[in-house]
Amino acid sequence: MTQADSVHSTPHTSTPISQTHPVDAPTRRRFLSQAAGGAVLSLAAVSATEAGAAPAGSLDPVFGLIEAHRRASESFMAANAEMYRLDKLADDTVGPVGCSVFDFRHRPGFCPVVWATTLGDIGLYAPPDRFPEMHKFYIGQLRERDADRMKVTGNHDALLKGPLDAEIHALEALINVVPTSLAGITAWVSYLNNAVDELGERRLDLEYVLALLASLEKALNGITTA
Repeated sequence: MTQADSVHSTPHTSTPISQTHPVDAPTRRRFLSQAAGGAVLSLAAVSATEAGAAPAGSLDPVFGLIEAHRRASESFMAANAEMYRLDKLADDTVGPVGCSVFDFRHRPGFCPVVWATTLGDIGLYAPPDRFPEMHKFYIGQLRERDADRMKVTGNHDALLKGPLDAEIHALEALINVVPTSLAGITAWVSYLNNAVDELGERRLDLEYVLALLASLEKALNGITTA
């Protein structure tokens, strides 16, 4: 199939861009919406005769890639749901992530009990240079809790890696494809717009937007000159 210059995504994170970059995310969202709107206006100017369809006996490749991404996305969402189910089960049977520690930043004798969920938390509340024994004890408590939870949840990375990699590759293929029909372009723009809403703002990397626009330009040029 004909493709635009391919783009490769950066590793995804579980935190939406709207949380890590609250100013940039709405701007990117608006930019993609404007690009999609411009595409629709461009399509409206293409007559049915000019647009035509895919060559006889062939099918616009975009439809297969839409379906492939839909399946990959469903598998990824199912893996996420299973991860959360196992986390909830571990919460109920073992306890939440973390352990209780004294916050030694306060005056001795008035140290409140706080909840630490990471090694960094323990280093903050019980600095190893000042309270080496307590620091070592809390580290052991945290690791023991993590190990007990792991017996219930298994390895999250192993659970998510396959579905996540498949979804990323399917999305990249879908963004880089050049549709060969007016119906394909319409379905492509509509599906990607909905996918952004469903999958989150993290999909709005600038490289994705530029690749999408490059594919759209090639698709429109191919249809109007056919």
